[in-house]
Amino acid sequence: MGTCSSSEIFHTPEIEHSGSGYNRAIIDRCPLLTEVYRPPALWGRHGNLQAAVFCSVGRKFKSPDPNTMATLMRMEVDDGTTVSFEMFQRCGIEVEPASPWLLLAPGICNNGGSDYVLAFVHYVLLIRPQWRVAVLNHLGSDHRVPLTSGRTFSLGCTEPY
Repeated sequence: MGTCSSSEIFHTPEIEHSGSGYNRAIIDRCPLLTEVYRPPALWGRHGNLQAAVFCSVGRKFKSPDPNTMATLMRMEVDDGTTVSFEMFQRCGIEVEPASPWLLLAPGICNNGGSDYVLAFVHYVLLIRPQWRVAVLNHLGSDHRVPLTSGRTFSLGCTEPY
């Protein structure tokens, strides 16, 4: 099995845009957008380690934490599709209107009720109890939200979001 040098794995991102002054200003003000991303050596490059940590730690939280309030939010878009989000916050913690939101888009065909998402939400709200978390429920992934149009989640279509 061959190995790759870091120059083969990591490269400067190519940004395609219309060339407008607004786009150029954003790119100029965010140099991070043009830098090479190098994930953390152990955690970011090895999905197996992440899976092992979830299997040993995340399994404790297969149901919502009793100290976390979850609210299912639904909205219908123009074509009749029902898009839903799960909103989480700690019970008994006063949340200010300016409190930060963490927005999560879970993996393929998952939602706010998926075990690994609940484990992650639990840890976020344990560390940052004044935060709120919103999780996108992919179309067709949550049995509580019926499909109301002729489409379901697709990696190639981000229109409803």
